Amino acid sequence: MKADFYSYKDKGQNSAVVFIHGFAGDICKTWGDFPEFLKQHPDIQDWDIFSIGYPTSLFALESKRVWFAYPSIRSLADSLRTRIAYSPFDRYDNLAFIAHSMGGLVVQRALMDDPVVFEKVSHLFMFGTPSGGLMKAAFGAGIFRKSQVRDMADRGEFIINLRRQWDEKVDYNGRFHFRAVRGMNDDFVSEQSCHLPFPQKARETIPGNHLEIVKPDSSSHLSVQIVVKGLRQRKAGPTSPKTEKTEDSDTADDPHISASDTSPTDCISIPRINLDSELVQLFCGSIILNA
Repeated sequence: MKADFYSYKDKGQNSAVVFIHGFAGDICKTWGDFPEFLKQHPDIQDWDIFSIGYPTSLFALESKRVWFAYPSIRSLADSLRTRIAYSPFDRYDNLAFIAHSMGGLVVQRALMDDPVVFEKVSHLFMFGTPSGGLMKAAFGAGIFRKSQVRDMADRGEFIINLRRQWDEKVDYNGRFHFRAVRGMNDDFVSEQSCHLPFPQKARETIPGNHLEIVKPDSSSHLSVQIVVKGLRQRKAGPTSPKTEKTEDSDTADDPHISASDTSPTDCISIPRINLDSELVQLFCGSIILNA
């Protein structure tokens, strides 16, 4: 079994960036050189950098492994809460999550479930996260027998409850720095699902598809710039109570929110598709979203 986290930089700082991959993603491969660009950036040398992984796969291979099933998103959120309660993450005063796709749902759920996590997270950057759910995820769950896919259904219990609790708890003028980032060529996650649950000023749109937006090719890539600018702006401070929403709350100048992977298990000795690069075409593109 792989380790459930990977350290890119651990210099004993009091703040850490934590990458969380998405459905069928990988603790390292999902991100390409993204962590390295942050590691080398001169403006954020006071941040350590890690990646956390969790069990996820496109295909239902449980029959090949005894006593094994892929966990639901809620279970993954519970695992994330447990992981950051222990070394090395328990020593940090500030955590900044960079989440891709379903990983953003994992983080949001963890924040809604645990006030300790809520207090510790200073930043959340979600790239291509289907916060409003996926229209045909329920159909995909029937094909692939995946609770993770079922949880992403736009009218499913998981998404409905998450959005309701989020709206009740989150203060967009509060202490967290938040961005929901979408690729303008993303055919997997719609603009409605990625952006509309959040205020206008918290939304970013950049070139690239669902996978390219988290594989920057240089330190000047917009994905890197969005994260670096956010990390420079603020760290955790006293939490303010959620204020009543007003009509202009979606245009607040300071859109900060509170947001809510135990790594892939032993590999099976069969030819394996590179799920990180084929996910959109195989699962979200030709099979589900265009079904």
